[in-house]
Amino acid sequence: MKTKLYFPNLNGLRFLAASLVIIHHVEQTKFLFDLPSYWNRVDAIIPIGKLGVVMFFVLSGFLITYLLLSEESRFGGFSIKAFYVRRLLRIWPLYLVICCLAFLVLPAISMFEIPTWTNFWNVENKWTIALGFLLMIPNVILSCEGPIPYVHHLWSIGVEEQFYLMWPIVMSLSKRHRLKIILSVIVSYYVMLKCVRLFNLDSLDCVLALVYVAPMAIGSAFGVIAFRNNYLFKALINNSLFGFVTIVTILLLIQGFSFPMFNWEWYSLLFGVIIVNLACNPTLKSALESRSLRYLGNISYGLYMYHPIAVVSAVIFGLHTGMGSNWFIYPMSFLITVSVSAVSYRWLEKPFLQLKSRFSKFL
Repeated sequence: MKTKLYFPNLNGLRFLAASLVIIHHVEQTKFLFDLPSYWNRVDAIIPIGKLGVVMFFVLSGFLITYLLLSEESRFGGFSIKAFYVRRLLRIWPLYLVICCLAFLVLPAISMFEIPTWTNFWNVENKWTIALGFLLMIPNVILSCEGPIPYVHHLWSIGVEEQFYLMWPIVMSLSKRHRLKIILSVIVSYYVMLKCVRLFNLDSLDCVLALVYVAPMAIGSAFGVIAFRNNYLFKALINNSLFGFVTIVTILLLIQGFSFPMFNWEWYSLLFGVIIVNLACNPTLKSALESRSLRYLGNISYGLYMYHPIAVVSAVIFGLHTGMGSNWFIYPMSFLITVSVSAVSYRWLEKPFLQLKSRFSKFL
């Protein structure tokens, strides 16, 4: 009999993370279409997009690690093959749909042309680039080619898939020293990056700099701590600490603050404290558990994947109707994104998620 494994509030947090990315791209798209925007005018707008992705990364590391440890604890081990199948069924169907739309469908529709980005659709190596996306290295491709319409956000999917490829293997190395192993992975990554830059190995530097190991590894460390339920976990589950870290994080995001060193890593630690409290602190179990937030979190993968198409559609519609203000573009962007994602979740993603459950020992 399968055991139900569910953390409260994390679906709501997924929606908040997706919203940060959507806000970032609304302002970027308005800027590209020469509409009044806060792009390059408000310090927070550019960094919140990537920090929304960092929050997703930390969440992913936390959840997959906790799930692997739970499977190991109950059944004596975890299946790396089943883990890969679950990830493939969750990520690939929608990923391939977006790639097909971006490379085959949208280039044929003139209204979806984005100023300054449209030249990509005429480059000679277009299909080589598309092959790179199919090989799940969009982060490397985008670094080499620059922004590509409607798939420029897929760099993060490549990062996650590359992490998923190695992480169950890393977790299988030791049962007793996992926090030390995680720390070793993070330190080793930065040592390699430093050596590569010291010897001016630019091509390898490009690849290493795009792996972004730290946020998901930090999330994984929080997953280990939560699973062990030890003194460190008990120190983290604290309402005062949660309140302080949440307020500080919000203020930093509003200010668009960047730490002078290890910016993503410091934010990952802040996000980790928030995540572990929202997931495990019994006094916060209803903080983000409204029915609507839970649903929006369930479809958050679709929100992330479809939103560039939705945002451009909203901006174009606003331009053609003379309603190019934020009062129209923001509600329309979210409305289209949520609507398309809801349909996609019901008719595209859910059948694969039902197959995914066959390879999981948890509900």
